[in-house]
Amino acid sequence: MTAKILHFNFGPVQEFIADARRTRDLWAGSFLLSWLSGQAMTALECAGGSIVFPSVGEDALFKAIAISREGGEVEDFPFIGSLPTRFKADVTNVHGDAGQICKAAIVESWEKLTCAVYRQFIAKDVENLGRDTKDIWDRQVKNFWDVNWVVGDEPPDKSDGKWLHRRKNWRTHYDGLKC
Repeated sequence: MTAKILHFNFGPVQEFIADARRTRDLWAGSFLLSWLSGQAMTALECAGGSIVFPSVGEDALFKAIAISREGGEVEDFPFIGSLPTRFKADVTNVHGDAGQICKAAIVESWEKLTCAVYRQFIAKDVENLGRDTKDIWDRQVKNFWDVNWVVGDEPPDKSDGKWLHRRKNWRTHYDGLKC
């Protein structure tokens, strides 16, 4: 049986990091990207997939996210973003659309985070000072991430490394397009 391979990527990474004005902004943006990628990776593993690249077996952030996802407590949650926004996985044993599983994990985690930030920092002190603050916030944070993936049979010549580049260069203007 031929293995099914997923190549997954999300961003915008460069633009997101470039908006940092201070070192702490750079750290926070980098950590957030890594944390979201870990959410996708752990969701995929829970669905029966296994991450091929990068090696996550000993990664502290990956382990902490996996423990949290299972409802466990993490005593010292890592503060270093060690996971890339692009990864490769064996999805032979995943039932369902592996890419959608990863995307859903990112969207769900992002929504929980943005809701918590809004409640803590905007709703209390700022919401009543502007007009349509909630609508503006929602418009800015919804559909923020550009998510791409490709799934296919693992080729014997390992030429699958080019799949995602080809997919990312294939521009569409509507959701739901299958490749």
